[in-house]
This record gives sequence, structure tokens and C-alpha cells, in this order.
Amino acid sequence: MITDPDAVVIGDLNLLRAVGQAGLRSIVVSMSRRTVRSRYCAATFEMTPPLADMERSAAELCALGSSLRTKPTLYYSNDAQLLMVSRHREALSRHFRFLMPEAQLIEDMVDKSRFQELAARRGFPMPRSLMAPVSDSGRVEWPGGFPCVVKPITRVGWFEAKVEEVPHKVFKVESQEELNRKVEAMRAHGRDFILQEFISGEDDQIYSFHGYFDRSSEPLAWFVGRKVRTYPLDTGRSTCLELVREPEVAELGLSTLRGLGFQGVMKADFKRDARTGRLYLLEMNPRFNLWHYLGAVSGVNLPEVAHRYLAGSWSGPPPEYRPGRYWISGPMDLKATWSALQRGRLSTGKWLRSYLGRKVCNVFAWRDPKPFLFAVRALFSAAIGPALPGKRKSRKAADLTKETASSADAVDSEGN
Repeated sequence: MITDPDAVVIGDLNLLRAVGQAGLRSIVVSMSRRTVRSRYCAATFEMTPPLADMERSAAELCALGSSLRTKPTLYYSNDAQLLMVSRHREALSRHFRFLMPEAQLIEDMVDKSRFQELAARRGFPMPRSLMAPVSDSGRVEWPGGFPCVVKPITRVGWFEAKVEEVPHKVFKVESQEELNRKVEAMRAHGRDFILQEFISGEDDQIYSFHGYFDRSSEPLAWFVGRKVRTYPLDTGRSTCLELVREPEVAELGLSTLRGLGFQGVMKADFKRDARTGRLYLLEMNPRFNLWHYLGAVSGVNLPEVAHRYLAGSWSGPPPEYRPGRYWISGPMDLKATWSALQRGRLSTGKWLRSYLGRKVCNVFAWRDPKPFLFAVRALFSAAIGPALPGKRKSRKAADLTKETASSADAVDSEGN
């Protein structure tokens, strides 16, 4: 174990690569054996997942910090990790550098019901919504007409709950009968949920504002991107992303976060109504995420900005990002592509532009090949597994299961 790291990264391969491209030596906390094979991983640390026990994970992280000779920057990438850091910020701040807004604002953003109340107080342009506690066993009706969206109040543990075999970020429902089925499934898993107006438009109408704000709520750096494809369509995880110039999204993101007095890292999702052109705020996520790898190779490395600001070495105006580069999640994007082609929602030319253009990939990288080689080896081992002795086959099958489960980065980045 190294004792003088620049960073401690609790996250996925994409976040680690963004941190690594800033030249930072990192201790990595990850359940993915593929991630820790990255060239950017200087050492690893095993920690109880915050989803299982936040108190214990915070204590273990503090123990790690007390053993170090430096005070590294701390990066966290899902809601459980975010809540763990926020709720134990006083103890963790003795050992790590990080910046986040007040605890109440963090809680308001993670809990979608509280976020709806915050949005109403602030006058944010949000879709119409209706709360539906799981304790209410009565019939749920959506008064706004179909389609509508059903989504969990919090995504802490959402993907692990496996409400459906193919994980969705939200459910899009087209009728009262389908709504009844989704409500029954949510209640069976003990999940409180929200019904929300579906904003007209396909995946490529969803934009993300990403920024890092100083202690005076001024943006040090930012960029804007949009979703290109998701799987499943309209409601799933991102499989293809692109950085774009979208001044209205940038202006709305900057003004909203300044108005909140926000500090630290932020991802704010907006959707443009295909009928009216109006932008609606969908959600805010004050944590690091897989988008930051795409931002880093496009001129704006938010993890680097965070590290330099917290170390007191940041200066100068916000850097400019270069639009037009894509991020692609290999096999998952092929599924998304096939699904979109079958429904007539994707042209061959549009698909080729994303694959032939400048891009980075979820796993493969020329300068960081070991995670990809490990994934290939796991797939090969699984393919020849039936010919192997029982114990060895079981071990290889377990390797494949772990790496396949992490390939979409559901646990670490929660399907950004």
C-alpha cells in the first residue's frame, strides 16, 4: 500500500481514467477486478460497500486516511457513496480533501420527493409529478394522461434491487394497466416511487450540464453533453454519449447552481420537449461520474479541477471543451443500436458517425489495455468453461459474472 497518494477513488474505470489522466496517483476502492487492473491504479483498498453499512465504510475509510502521509482528494461516484461522505463529512475531512454543499441540500437531491419540493420552492422547470409511498396500498392513477414515468424516490440500491431483469433508470408506461403492473412490482420490492409526466422526445433530447463550483458558487470549469443512445430505449442506462455546444443548457445549469449557492461537483440533467422546445430539469446528482472521462479527453477534466482547487493550485478562467467526441459502451451499445434500428429510430448513417468519429470506450483504451484484456480473458474462460474441471469452471464462471455485471457500470455510476 502506498502512503502518499494524490487521490482515493471510489468508483468505476471511467472515473479512474479521468483522475489518472490528470497525472494523479490513486488508491482505488472498487468491486470490479477489471478496474483495479488499470495502469492508473497505484494501490487498492477493500472497503465495506456503503450500501451495506455506511457507518462501517466511513470508519474504514477514516482508518485508511489516518495511515497516509498525504491528504488525498476523495472521489465518490454513486448515491450511497455520496451519502456516506456527506453524513460523515466532519470525520472524513480530517483525512481527505473534498468539497460539497450543506448536508440538507445533498439529502434533498438524492431523495426525489424532497427534490420535487426543492424545485417547487425555487421555481425550477420540472415535469409534473405525483408521490406514491409504498405504504399506500390503494390504486394509483396518473391524472396527466399517458405515457408517464415511474421512478424510485431514491436510486440507492435501485439497480441491485432488480425490479426487472433488464435494469431501467425509470419505467415508461403507456396505459393504466401497465401502470398497475409497475406499481405492483415496485411495492413488491418495497420501493417508494414517483409518477412523473413524460417529456416528449427521444434519448438524444436529454442533455447533461457538468460543472465544478468553488466555495463562492462560481464555476471553475464546465461542459455540456447529450445522450445519443440508451438501453433499454428511453428508460435505460447510457450506452453512447456526446459532448455538444448547447448554450441554453449551459446558461440554465449555471444560473440554477449559482442560485442554489452550490459548491463542488454537479451533474444536472435536462430534457428538451420535442413539441415545444422547452427545457425541463429532470434531476441533479452532486457526485463524480463516467461522463468525466469523456470530458477529460475533450479538454475539461473536472476531477483534475477539483484536485487542483482543493490543493490551492487552481487559477485562470474556465477551460474550453471540444465538442463532438463520443463515449461508447461496447456490447451494451450494440443492443441499443439493434433495438433502435428495429423500431426505425436510428439511421445507419447516424450510427456510423458515432462509431467512426472521435471516441473513447467504456473498457477498451490503447493507453490502458489491461482492463480490456482481462475482460477478454474472462469471456474466453467462460467460453471454454464446460470443458474444464468442476472447481475451475465454477471459478471462471464467477469471474465472468462479476465482470459482466460491472460492464455497464451500474453499481459505480448508477447508469449515468
